[in-house]
Amino acid sequence: MKPMKKHLLLIMALLCSILSLQATNPPLGSLSGTYTVGNSQQYKKLSDIAGVLNSSSITVTGNVVFELDSDYDGTTGEVFPIVFNQFKTAGGNWTVTIRPRAGVAMRTTAGDPGAQPLITFNGADQLIFDGRAGGSGEIAWLLRNTATTNAGATILLQSDAQNNTLTYLQLEGQTLSAGVVHIGTSGAGGNDDNTISYCTIRDRTDMSTPARPVAGILSQGSATSTGIQIDHNHIFNFYCDGDTAYGIRMTHGSTAASILSNSIYQTEPLLNAAPGTRLYGIAVNELTTTGITIGSNYIGGSAPECGGAPLTLASTTGGHCVVRGISYGVLNAPFAEGNACSNNTIRNIDVTNDGDVPAMSGIFTGIFCNANIDVLNNTIGNPDGHDA
Repeated sequence: MKPMKKHLLLIMALLCSILSLQATNPPLGSLSGTYTVGNSQQYKKLSDIAGVLNSSSITVTGNVVFELDSDYDGTTGEVFPIVFNQFKTAGGNWTVTIRPRAGVAMRTTAGDPGAQPLITFNGADQLIFDGRAGGSGEIAWLLRNTATTNAGATILLQSDAQNNTLTYLQLEGQTLSAGVVHIGTSGAGGNDDNTISYCTIRDRTDMSTPARPVAGILSQGSATSTGIQIDHNHIFNFYCDGDTAYGIRMTHGSTAASILSNSIYQTEPLLNAAPGTRLYGIAVNELTTTGITIGSNYIGGSAPECGGAPLTLASTTGGHCVVRGISYGVLNAPFAEGNACSNNTIRNIDVTNDGDVPAMSGIFTGIFCNANIDVLNNTIGNPDGHDA
């Protein structure tokens, strides 16, 4: 081979190497474009992504996508809890998306963060967790909090976290003090305009005995949070023996929220429940909680859209338990107008009660209202009168 050809081949190989490095390594001080995450990459863990985004020396200068590759392992080597703070931007209102890479099978991020949430959006804005491989298809990312003592949330949004999206994720936990997804305390700005959609939110699937959370989604902040969108999620297997458990609960200043087209159910019968056990599908129960739209949800059964066997709750001998599909308000304390409840289906529920039920509780209530609410076109029970 002539010397000139050899030199050209060397130059071309060098250029290819430079381009390859640029595809996986950001220019010093900036982030823009797509980066692969895995054991063979510069960014190996989700905690590495949080570290670079939280760095004061890094600025996001365009939309960024981090893709979890087939060699990403979120069960060993991750440092929990993982906290995402607000990242620096320049030149636009850029987003950062984290998702599995196209063609990659289910990725798992799981660990024990002690009493802390597994992952916290701490004032972070424009952060997207998309569980679809390459951004399309079905759920391919599971996030699980494996703490067993004083377990916290799997994902917490706090301190004015705004315009974030959790979509197509499988989220698991057994917290008894928060929601699997928890919208918590905030500053004056509120945890506004966050979206939780098309997620599976449930108990832990890695345990041989039931490890259930007290709530699927809980919005419970110190200041007003507006514009929360909760839609098309499957929320199931929430429970707290002798106490109240919720599929979705909105409280403490949640306003202008939409809860639409979710399926809320239990995959297994809940038998021998302790006295005082209550299951609420959706609850809105604070005086400052206004403008909540609850529409086209399905509550009941053991599968999506009230399908499968009945949602079954049975008390111990001499005990009492309660199922309430949708609950608005605090007893004897009506709150402001602006709430709407329409086109929901509440059916395929079986409650067995052996003891006396406290006054005003009722064994089963489809929709409980103690507020100014528009209640329209809801279905409670089976319209044909069978297997309600």
